[in-house]
Amino acid sequence: MLVGLFSADLPQIHDEFCAALAAGDAGAVRRIAHRVVGTLANLSGGPLLEYGRDIEELAVPENLPTLGPRIDAFRAALDQLEQRLRQAFG
Repeated sequence: MLVGLFSADLPQIHDEFCAALAAGDAGAVRRIAHRVVGTLANLSGGPLLEYGRDIEELAVPENLPTLGPRIDAFRAALDQLEQRLRQAFG
């Protein structure tokens, strides 16, 4: 069930990250990362959990211009995790 919720939420997470970056809203980036970190903790997200925490900590206005590529890599890793979870749990 948790895998299904994660999969269903993933497109929204992508959209929210993009919107927050485009708006220059560091607080929103931090909140989104925090929400994903919580989900990853329930899924035993391993290294992705730390990656999410790093984004959460780095999400301050002065870092936003350089945070985009890191968030893109995080989103790609989340997509890979989703694929592995779907294969493992259908």
